Amino acid sequence: MHSYAQVGINTNNPQGVLHINSTANNPTNTRTDDDVVVAANTGNVGIGHASPAVKLDVKTSGNSSSPVPGFKLVDGSQGEGKVLHSDANGVTSWRDVTLFNKNPVIGTFNWAAHTNIGNTGWNSISTISVPPGTHMIYIKIHVLNTPNNGFLRTYVGTRNLGRNNSNSNDNPLLGGTNFQPYVGKDFEMTQSFVYTNTEAHNVSLYFNLQSDSNAVRRSEYTYDRRTTFLGVNLIENYFMSMPAN
Repeated sequence: MHSYAQVGINTNNPQGVLHINSTANNPTNTRTDDDVVVAANTGNVGIGHASPAVKLDVKTSGNSSSPVPGFKLVDGSQGEGKVLHSDANGVTSWRDVTLFNKNPVIGTFNWAAHTNIGNTGWNSISTISVPPGTHMIYIKIHVLNTPNNGFLRTYVGTRNLGRNNSNSNDNPLLGGTNFQPYVGKDFEMTQSFVYTNTEAHNVSLYFNLQSDSNAVRRSEYTYDRRTTFLGVNLIENYFMSMPAN
């Protein structure tokens, strides 16, 4: 024997298979803003209204000018300024919204400090191994004792050009090179951009440099060999990746 019914608690006109009128303020259900309804057929649960469109559908009395919260989760991970985060299975927890708080990936330079570059071709002067995910890439080079005229070009790519490469056949990650004419005796070039490694493995990125002078040299101060000037850290050369959360 089968029977079908709709259950109403504090209401004589249930709007779903289960309808709870929490304050019994209106037994005829012209108001549902404080009710809980389980919809027929879908099993969707509506809180604050009787027409849930998804499995849990919450509506409060708030509006754009006077919002009213409709959800609270206290699981131990909550905290000021955190956002709700989901894993691959839909399990949620609160996370910090800080975009970059992981340790950077630091590249080492194979172009020795205070040494002429020795050619006018392309040179891969540093490399980093970038894990899967999104990263902020930073490059900086401090060139010493440049001629009075000439130029320097740099870019980041995925090919190791070696030394004095005259036909790199490479595609810069930003679509083109960074160009800087010589200015004075010393100058610096900096660049930063967002890069996403969509592979399932680490990808090697290369910091590439070319000049029309074979006598350009770089300074010695790098991320792992820094100095201070008037109490301020000096890091004049770097190639690094900052992983995003």
